[in-house]
Amino acid sequence: MMTPREVFDAAYLRVCRAQNMLPDVEHAEECWRAVKGFRASLYDNAASRLNATCRFLPKPAEWIEACQDAADAASRAARDADDRAWSQEAERPRTYACPTCQDTGFEPQFCQPGQLCTSCRRGPHLYDHNYVTRCACSQTNPVIERRRRAQRETVQAPKRGRAD
Repeated sequence: MMTPREVFDAAYLRVCRAQNMLPDVEHAEECWRAVKGFRASLYDNAASRLNATCRFLPKPAEWIEACQDAADAASRAARDADDRAWSQEAERPRTYACPTCQDTGFEPQFCQPGQLCTSCRRGPHLYDHNYVTRCACSQTNPVIERRRRAQRETVQAPKRGRAD
């Protein structure tokens, strides 16, 4: 495993070769001090950027700018990947036997003046809030029925045969 300094040195040598220049130890040290706060994974990308844009051996400030550009590009790429993942998730159609309760058996409601929940009908309505009522599909929904059947099967104790 290479240390961050070794990664930088390899990138620095690559830039020197591309510029057809001999490496300068003092210059390399100045550039290293300038960029050592960046992640080592950015040095190679920064070297590629410098090779494409510089005509002479890059100054420490140019190394900093190239590392910052590489960091920004990596951040954008990560954000774009997240956006693509979310958009693919959003494109996947959701299918429910009951779109009202989404197969939970409970229909979401909002308690407000004019449509009060049972508690607020009995007492004072203090504030608007969410509540649920039993959905009309709760007895006939095939998804809910499968869940009930699976729950009954796990709750039932295994029957023991009589040993005679």
